[in-house]
Amino acid sequence: MSSYTKLRVAIEKPFGKDLSSAIELADSILGNLNSKEVFLIDHYLHKPGVSQIVEFCRSNPLLYSSAGLIDHIEIISSESIDVRGRTDYYDQYGVIRDMIQNHLTEILTLLTLDLSNLTSPSNRPFDLNAAKFDILKSIYPPFLQSAVFGQYSGYQDDLESDKGGNAHVNISTTPTLAIVVLHLQSPVWFNIPVIMVSGKKLGKRETIAKVVFKKTRHVSLRKKNGYCDDIVFTIQDSNGSSFITLPSNHNFNLPNDKTWTYNEGDGTSCSSMKTIPLGRMALKETYASVLRSLIRGESDLFVPLSNVLESWRIWSSLLLEYEEGKGEHLMIYNKSFLDNLRLTLNGSTLTVFVNSSDPQDNLVSFEKDGISFKSGNKTVEKIKEKIFGHFLYKFSRSSLAREISQDILDTAITSVQARDSFHLALPGGSSPADVYQSLVVDYKHSFPWTHTSIWQTDERCVPITSRDSNLFQLSKTLLAQVGVPYVNIHPLFPVCHKSESVLNEYASINYFDYVLLGVGKDGHTASLFPDSVNSSFSPFDNNETVKFVKLPLDYPIKVKERVTLSMERLVKARRIGMIITGKDKCHLAHVIESKDKHNSSLPFVQLLRKAKPGTVKIWMDRNICKK
Repeated sequence: MSSYTKLRVAIEKPFGKDLSSAIELADSILGNLNSKEVFLIDHYLHKPGVSQIVEFCRSNPLLYSSAGLIDHIEIISSESIDVRGRTDYYDQYGVIRDMIQNHLTEILTLLTLDLSNLTSPSNRPFDLNAAKFDILKSIYPPFLQSAVFGQYSGYQDDLESDKGGNAHVNISTTPTLAIVVLHLQSPVWFNIPVIMVSGKKLGKRETIAKVVFKKTRHVSLRKKNGYCDDIVFTIQDSNGSSFITLPSNHNFNLPNDKTWTYNEGDGTSCSSMKTIPLGRMALKETYASVLRSLIRGESDLFVPLSNVLESWRIWSSLLLEYEEGKGEHLMIYNKSFLDNLRLTLNGSTLTVFVNSSDPQDNLVSFEKDGISFKSGNKTVEKIKEKIFGHFLYKFSRSSLAREISQDILDTAITSVQARDSFHLALPGGSSPADVYQSLVVDYKHSFPWTHTSIWQTDERCVPITSRDSNLFQLSKTLLAQVGVPYVNIHPLFPVCHKSESVLNEYASINYFDYVLLGVGKDGHTASLFPDSVNSSFSPFDNNETVKFVKLPLDYPIKVKERVTLSMERLVKARRIGMIITGKDKCHLAHVIESKDKHNSSLPFVQLLRKAKPGTVKIWMDRNICKK
């Protein structure tokens, strides 16, 4: 698609450092220019290996029609050079901003385009950038537990050298390598992992995009036997050449003006494969192509402002989490790191380790649900432990809400895939407020809201227009801002007046898919209070699902009459998330981590004891006891 504006202003990356700075920069530019006059340069879009991705997909529209055959996607960019001589720039930006947020994300959008839209049914030309924008909107923002960061050995020396040999340069935590797992919510790529890797000083220059078909959940990023069963787009090899490698036993259509070459193998690589040579383009030629496209107004070969802002939406939360941690998850690597690295994918779990028969060589392993760094047998940091067979996760307060909302999302996706519905029971109170905000900010457009039914764990017997009403707070912070159908919201308030229809409605749900719970400083959860409170606690006739609670008049809680899901119903949930935050709850952390926890009668501890082991995830502020 061409843009016929008379004025064309080209801007080279980086465009901002995060979403907020990119928005500020965009607003400044749009105060003087029309958006169609702005051409953001990504020179990778002018490389033959990148531009031919769309052409190959256009020639093979049924390539990804059966997503069940695809195991995962890899997009890997390794460089042999270091950053000496340009650390003034690089130390401010790092690998995510320098490579992944722009170049590799652009490659991902091209590789995962909705192929049904490659040819428009109308007379209007196909809008490639609009299609890429749709892909960007479908990408879930990755969080710290889905990433590994590294810095090459000698980076600090390069930094000090560029500063004139000053020995007092602060230790830098800028990452020069990142391995990140992404997920997309789209009909074709739903729940198919995307592994992105980029790093400096890795001993080899190569950028590839690879579609891996199902055969194993074991990934070696540099296979010694080649890529026999995969489709590999080599954007550039060590010589700067570009080509597409395909399994020889599959029939693919050639893009226009392209020819096959055959490689019968030499015993160390694939026995037989097809290659489509795409040519070689030096960096000077690439920028010459940029200028030609700018003169012609070929907007498809540039990045619109809307797309770059959407890309920053994806990556800013990960950058914030990493930088708030001040490099605590940074590892040091050498140039042979990728050659020895293996990734093992098992469901939602990703393990990263060195290819060695010695288990002590394990560098780092992490799951979507937690992360632990290892050096030999020594655990450097552990944020996951078991309580009554349930996992306890400790994160900073700033990261906790995102971790929980990601867990809810993962459970929702699994539930919708298995049962075409997701039954979510939510509390009121202050504990989940940040989680609700994260669901709105991060997943308003990508969560399966239309398949979700919202239930309440408990309710205060006050008018629903009262600020003390759990439903009022839930509606204000979450429900009014997302797309849950009105008929899928199930208020518990009518049970305060013994509504049989609502009681029966709640009783009809055999299992909630996810129950989120807060914990009060007295140990209550939902509205299940300690026995010592001497509350009136009675079931409704012939209904063990919901109970009525009446607290003593002198109990220091404002609303005394409540209705709550019973302990028996809560522990039947498929997944329970329990939030423990607040400086006034340090004693609760001591309770569940003590040897005497088995003797505790506090309701939240009773729930942990009664729930099936592994059902509950306890989410705790790791600084809960710090003054």
